[in-house]
Amino acid sequence: MKKLVLVLTVLVAALSSFAMQVDKHNVEFKAELPNYSMQDKATTLGFVIPNVTYKYEAKANDMFKLYFHGVAGFNMSQMKYDGEVAEGADTFAKDMYIKLNPMGEYILPNDMFLKAELPFAYNNTTEQDEDADAIGSMTLNLDLKASYDKSKIDIELLSPWAAHEEGICVTAKFGVELMKQYDGEDAEEKDMNVGISGSYAMLNRDVNYTLKPKFDFTKHLNDKVDESMDVNVGLYYAQDFSKQFTLEGDLGVNMNKDNEDADMESTLNFEVTANYMALPNLDVFAGVGMSKWLTAEDEEIDDPTIMLKLGAWYLIDLK
Repeated sequence: MKKLVLVLTVLVAALSSFAMQVDKHNVEFKAELPNYSMQDKATTLGFVIPNVTYKYEAKANDMFKLYFHGVAGFNMSQMKYDGEVAEGADTFAKDMYIKLNPMGEYILPNDMFLKAELPFAYNNTTEQDEDADAIGSMTLNLDLKASYDKSKIDIELLSPWAAHEEGICVTAKFGVELMKQYDGEDAEEKDMNVGISGSYAMLNRDVNYTLKPKFDFTKHLNDKVDESMDVNVGLYYAQDFSKQFTLEGDLGVNMNKDNEDADMESTLNFEVTANYMALPNLDVFAGVGMSKWLTAEDEEIDDPTIMLKLGAWYLIDLK
């Protein structure tokens, strides 16, 4: 763990010293107080306090771009059934997480890009049990991606929330786990996967909205760990109604097949979020969402899960 932190620290220092043109350098703070979900008689109350995101992106030259993204946070949640917690569970589940992702991108002619990523994730999790101990887990992956990308993101129209996008992006990807550890024990087998994803964002500047259909396909290849197949299709929507108010919507169908012999299972997910920019760098948001199994046979599982959230987001620009 210490060696890994040292390597990632050196990478951050390298990004700072070799980059010549900084495109993005900021810190984002987010809190959700609270988020709430309910399915039939089961309810879950959660808090995210805080979630901190660091982003650094810079061009070393016209052919090479460097990135470093990091996320750290803490959340807690408590589940009740019919208004009561289970015996021995009158406490909160807790999760402290750290995610670090150094990336390098090689820029080719004709809007083609090659990217290598080394995402690292650490979680320290305690279940909702009064006698539960915290358990730590770590993963380090290598992700390789080849993209045709004519898209533009973070486009600002009326609101500084800058939720808009425009253009097409198609990405082929390959991923492999380099390290996987759970509760101090190394996993004997590591995951490997291939996939393809794509999106096409349509921007209408007359009425200030974005509509983006998207898809993602991932196939896991190691039958000793995971041989599942995931297919996600969706539609993203964003519209500025004023300089302060932006509405976002996300509709998607997630399909999963555990193995070649299993049936495809699918869920429908929908979420709407209202963003109010109280200040140019301060967003107060509220959202409602729904998730429903489309293939469930159990009547209780067939009930939709309703989700509510309320929170705030603040950006500090270091550029």
